[in-house]
Amino acid sequence: MGCAVETPKPKRRRKGLSTPRPYCQLSEEAKSRARDGWREKGWTWDEHDSEALTEFFQQELECAYGIDDAKVEWDLGYSQRDHVTFKAAPSIARMAERSEELAQLLKAAEVLTAASGDDDVEWDCAIDEHRASVAYRTMPQDGEMARLLDQLADAMETVVCRAWRDACQHLKKLGYQEIEYHDSDEYVDGELTANDHYLFTEEGEFDS
Repeated sequence: MGCAVETPKPKRRRKGLSTPRPYCQLSEEAKSRARDGWREKGWTWDEHDSEALTEFFQQELECAYGIDDAKVEWDLGYSQRDHVTFKAAPSIARMAERSEELAQLLKAAEVLTAASGDDDVEWDCAIDEHRASVAYRTMPQDGEMARLLDQLADAMETVVCRAWRDACQHLKKLGYQEIEYHDSDEYVDGELTANDHYLFTEEGEFDS
């Protein structure tokens, strides 16, 4: 009489232990859970992203306001202390290329100094975290000329101060947009799709 041989049944993988796979191979539900987990770990933003944002701010200041070589400082943590500010010693002539009002003032100064024969006036501009200033370098012999140049310097300083405040608010808005984009489904999806060495379970849990 023969003996029945019991064939061992294949072991079933417990729920939660699915084979890790690249993000692109996950179901849509698993992808959503993977993105949420990625955000919870704080991996949507790092030091490299902060450096890139600072460089972006510098480029924007140069392109939009004619302010180059700016040293930008910022803190964007969605609190009342949030700010973007910068230090720079910009060229009035470069800024005038982006500001019609400043260009008119600079032209008036050129006409004034040319008429007086004192056409070697140089304009200095300085911007720090709290204010902006404009001054000229020359020694006009005529008191009326000095008074008019002072008025032009004050008017330029007003325009530069306004541009500085506008630039800080503009950069702050752009900074928030960039940070929020890094937290978006679109950005996280792109990061996880491009890095196929990141593996996830079907439950969306990060495996490696």
